Amino acid sequence: MTEVYLVCAPETETELFRFLQGRAESPLSPQGALQCRALVECFRERRPDRVYASCQGSAWTAAEAIAALQGGEVEQVEALNELDLGAWDGCAAGNLAFDDAEMYRRFRDDLFRWGAAGAEDVEDAATRIETWVRQAVLGADGEATVVVSHRYILRLLMTRLFGPEVSGEAAGQTTLWRLFGNGSVTRVAADGDTFFIVAENETDHVRAQRALEDFPEHREPDFDSTLYYQWLRAVEYGDLFADAVESVWEEAGQTGPFRRFDLIDDASRYETIVGYAEQIPAGFLQYGMRDGTIQILLSHPGARGVGIGTQLVGKAVMDARARGWDRLTITLPEQNPYRRFFENLGFESLGETKGGEAQYVKMIM
Repeated sequence: MTEVYLVCAPETETELFRFLQGRAESPLSPQGALQCRALVECFRERRPDRVYASCQGSAWTAAEAIAALQGGEVEQVEALNELDLGAWDGCAAGNLAFDDAEMYRRFRDDLFRWGAAGAEDVEDAATRIETWVRQAVLGADGEATVVVSHRYILRLLMTRLFGPEVSGEAAGQTTLWRLFGNGSVTRVAADGDTFFIVAENETDHVRAQRALEDFPEHREPDFDSTLYYQWLRAVEYGDLFADAVESVWEEAGQTGPFRRFDLIDDASRYETIVGYAEQIPAGFLQYGMRDGTIQILLSHPGARGVGIGTQLVGKAVMDARARGWDRLTITLPEQNPYRRFFENLGFESLGETKGGEAQYVKMIM
């Protein structure tokens, strides 16, 4: 009997920001770094005999940390690479669902019937990982084996090994969609060609590490199809933008004067991203096109807690990276309660101004 530990790679910035990630590289998020440390503790006593990983950075980083427990090496395996999402890579789920609701439904609930421009054939992807895993198990000869890969390709593997019933379709939202959260461990046992599920989606080690480090609670990326984003066209929609921001300003209980003319004027000189919830403007992020300074980040009180602020910041980070910028910055009032929010998104403190305002920077890698 051979025991195989299927490890889902730690969270990347792309996943933190609630964008789909296929083959594109992205650095680990703060939560992803914690998950990596948690995996080390998870395997400290288990001491696996073999460690394999995909060629992608998040999986490789975790695998190296696990293998170092016994001074071993990691074997890179292309067959463990994530499903290539083609044109969908790096896109917000809501934008994809807005453009093609049926194809997004297939992506969530019936992956074998999904396809996108430039994407890998799903059947081919499932075959490559299943074939490799069966060969690796046969060669393991009873040795404990760790396989570090990624959420979509691992879900395809589970469907191939255990059949479509693993998806639990009667439950409404498929069990398969819930499998393989970042940093999780799913244990399977193999006796010849027959595989058995021992434990699914274990995350106790992550929770223990979070408690040990007093790390804030973290939601697994929820790719909400009701949230989507567009760039504001200030010339056409400047007044609409000002109306919406003023509404959010009042709902948030702001007491300072609302400078409508300045806001519209700024909209012509800054990049402004509008976040929509159920097709209604619910959040705004505005930043300088030259210096990368975030000027405005607002979300409607009724839309808070669903990830719209996180995704707005993520959209700005990804745009900054595409432009070749090396940072985004923001200055927060002295008593602003959202300092921890920015810290959880990878912003670091630069200290305070003489007026007590906090300055934060997000380095773009």
